[in-house]
Amino acid sequence: MTTLSEQLKLAGYWLHLGNINSAKALLLEILQVYPHDLKATELLAHIFTHQNNKTTAIELLEKAASNPDCPPSVLLNLGDLYLESGQPQKAIGFYKATSNTGGEFFEALHNLGLAYTQLFQFEEATQAFQKAISLNPSSFEAQINLGSCLKNLGQYEQSLNHLILAEKIAPNDARVFLNKGVTYEAMDQQEKAIGCYETAIQLEPKYLEAYCNKANSLLAMGQHEKANITFQKALSLNSSDADTLYNLSYLQLAEGNFKEGWENYEYRWLRQNAPKKPFNAIPPLTSLENLKNKNILIWAEQGLGDTIQFSRYISPLKKLGASITFAVQSHLVELMSTLDGINKIITTSDLAPPDSQFQAPLMSLPLLFEKANIPEPTDSPYLKSSSLKVDFWRSRLQNERKLKVGLVWNGGFRPNQPECWAVNARRNIPLSIIARLKNLSGIEFFSLQKGEPSESELILHKSEIWPNNNLSIYTSELLNFSDTAALIESLDLIISVDTSTAHLAGALGKQVWILNRFDSCWRWKIQQELTHWYPTARIFNQPQPGDWDSVIKNVEKELRALV
Repeated sequence: MTTLSEQLKLAGYWLHLGNINSAKALLLEILQVYPHDLKATELLAHIFTHQNNKTTAIELLEKAASNPDCPPSVLLNLGDLYLESGQPQKAIGFYKATSNTGGEFFEALHNLGLAYTQLFQFEEATQAFQKAISLNPSSFEAQINLGSCLKNLGQYEQSLNHLILAEKIAPNDARVFLNKGVTYEAMDQQEKAIGCYETAIQLEPKYLEAYCNKANSLLAMGQHEKANITFQKALSLNSSDADTLYNLSYLQLAEGNFKEGWENYEYRWLRQNAPKKPFNAIPPLTSLENLKNKNILIWAEQGLGDTIQFSRYISPLKKLGASITFAVQSHLVELMSTLDGINKIITTSDLAPPDSQFQAPLMSLPLLFEKANIPEPTDSPYLKSSSLKVDFWRSRLQNERKLKVGLVWNGGFRPNQPECWAVNARRNIPLSIIARLKNLSGIEFFSLQKGEPSESELILHKSEIWPNNNLSIYTSELLNFSDTAALIESLDLIISVDTSTAHLAGALGKQVWILNRFDSCWRWKIQQELTHWYPTARIFNQPQPGDWDSVIKNVEKELRALV
């Protein structure tokens, strides 16, 4: 009769030979007799993992992990299985348990960093990768992953330092040049980014992601024809790649190609790191036919400005006979209550009404209207202010005889969305530059700037940057967008960068000047001065990337003429 040790050795031998079925059968027999044997459990879990049956492998290792004598290898394997199964939070627990049981070692720390990265917890991921590198500084994967994390934290120079170290370790690995390009792109050094992407393509001619990123950099440089050619090259490698089609939609929409643009914009739900859709228990709205008496939930999915801009579709949707519940961000609930066509308004964190028959993300309505051959709604105004709040502000400002101009120079900072930082930096105007308007006579300026750090920066530095007594700051009294709308109604003109306040002014039918970055958002098209979205809007475009000086000089000239 063979001993347990001999049986385990035989199972291991069969595994080494690739005789998986025999090893599996023997291990199952062993666990019938010795149900708590850790070695047999670990080997069997390895087989189930190899056969892509991760659920059973996890069940086996979870049982083994409850044993106080469980070796660190079991905990590490459990962490890896949870990470591969899209459960990074559980993976983190087992990677930490691995270190607590067996001491810190490279694999557990490196994979801990990967798990934090999946959760967009880049500070924690950076710490884990740094510890891993202290144990194995020659690891290409750790260096490149740390470089990527540091980019997401806005630490661009440190990111490049680690990517250069990765390049020294593996100079012919195309991934390092892709990541260097992404960091340069975030630094708005598009030519260097393109150079890196081209090197990646030379090393790996079918590197689809490098083509897609190169096209994005070309877009940022205003080279639209070259960007389109590069997108098409990416699609020749994979015609259904969601990231490429989604990024291509920005160019198509900017060119006014709404038919294909809105179609490809739907790929936002299939791209890498796409947000999860809420309300999945409710069937999606796929057509505008036969909507009479149907209960439809429309939910806001992106920024506040997007919600304001595309809420224009609610009223015409209502005219098709539907009963509409509109789920919006909490700051917009009071404002959106003025929108024609809403039967019920809730916040995006509320539960869906139980009688909801269909649901759709707000930004998918343009495609549904396009398919139904219904013209996009461009009427303005389509939002209203509270008459009581408007009366309050008009009474408060009634003695102000100068031209009353509201200002917004910063779109705010989104700490949890590092993918937006580079674009936000390009669209924002430094306070010192917008403050050049302070010497214009005949104007009383009003700060509509909400959000940190810009709001605090103005308060802290107003005496040195804007010492003139022609800037009023009432933002502490603006608790939601309904309050802001009422103040806007009481002003003569709004001057704003491309952010939610600009959309609010346009939706209210107020005169608004939009200060627009060179690589314009698709909604303003390419170097246009007017927009069909808001008839009362005028666009002041940067003539070159980063050139806010020319924009402000143009604004000064036009303000003098207006006064």
